Amino acid sequence: MSVRSAALWLFVLLPWVLSLHEYGHAKLADMSGDDLPLRQGRVTLNPLRHTHPVWTVALPGLTLLATGGGIVLAAARPVLFRPEACRKPRVALALVSAAGPLMNLLTGWAAALAWRLLWVPPVIRDGLLVFAVASVGVAFLNLFPLPPLDGSRVVAAMLPESAAEWYLEMGVWGSLAAVAIGLGTWLSLKLNLVGALNRESSLPLLDRILAS
Repeated sequence: MSVRSAALWLFVLLPWVLSLHEYGHAKLADMSGDDLPLRQGRVTLNPLRHTHPVWTVALPGLTLLATGGGIVLAAARPVLFRPEACRKPRVALALVSAAGPLMNLLTGWAAALAWRLLWVPPVIRDGLLVFAVASVGVAFLNLFPLPPLDGSRVVAAMLPESAAEWYLEMGVWGSLAAVAIGLGTWLSLKLNLVGALNRESSLPLLDRILAS
């Protein structure tokens, strides 16, 4: 598979990968007792309900064009969740935060198995492989304890309330820093830092799945 083909597949499939991630958050939030995601129409697999015009459409398109397919950055519209609506707010915060990465791990595993076991045209096999790598990569990248990534909310669930609030308030700056670092390392050093982290996290796990 060429770099160009992989980048195009990623541009097409990433909204679905991100939508599954947000659906995992929304579904578990609803199961935990917070009906806000349900009322906002987020407990759905429809990617349009999870799409953000800047983070899901403009950002990946611009980074794809600016780097010639070297790097693609994207994010979905985050699910709003109220831990205080749940019986055990801190436990709910940790579980709901982990639900998005877990959904990506499960769907990435399923796509990897389909790539290995099913006979499909080569172009579809390429798509399955890109979907598997992207899903597992998104899961692992979101576990980093950098606000607003999911790992930061898991950490916040273990901090005192005042410290947790201060920590999570850095979310906007964390998003801007991640974009700046990702684009900066590519434009200045031609180093795909996001891709390298993705490979180091997702490929070993996928190798285990495909070899089993």
